Amino acid sequence: MATIKVKLRLSSVTGRAGTIFYQVTHRRATQQITTNIRLQPNEWDAMREQVAVSVADKSIIQNRIDSDIALLKRIVKGLGKNWSPFILSDIINIYKLSENSVLILDLCVCRLSKWGTQIILDKNFLNIIKSLYFVV
Repeated sequence: MATIKVKLRLSSVTGRAGTIFYQVTHRRATQQITTNIRLQPNEWDAMREQVAVSVADKSIIQNRIDSDIALLKRIVKGLGKNWSPFILSDIINIYKLSENSVLILDLCVCRLSKWGTQIILDKNFLNIIKSLYFVV
């Protein structure tokens, strides 16, 4: 079973915001997934691994972190269901693939919208697409 921790990597420049990253450990191997979330050290609660209460956009940032962690946990659960051994890079690759597939789908919708085509994406359709990558 894999463990997932949320951490803040402090900036080497004094006064600049640090970067949130996810530390994924599986079978004594550890890898980091860097996010584009930037926080000052006083905006991060390291004990609880969450955004501090004093941050203005706390719910938006925390929701993004929570959804990323939930995705990683679903990937691990999905890989564990078929009883075949998996390695850390499998988790990371599926996470990146699922992240990119949602971006590609968004890009396709934007392009089709620009062509004047009205597209209504059913929630079930998105769930089917996401389930291909253990994202349900």
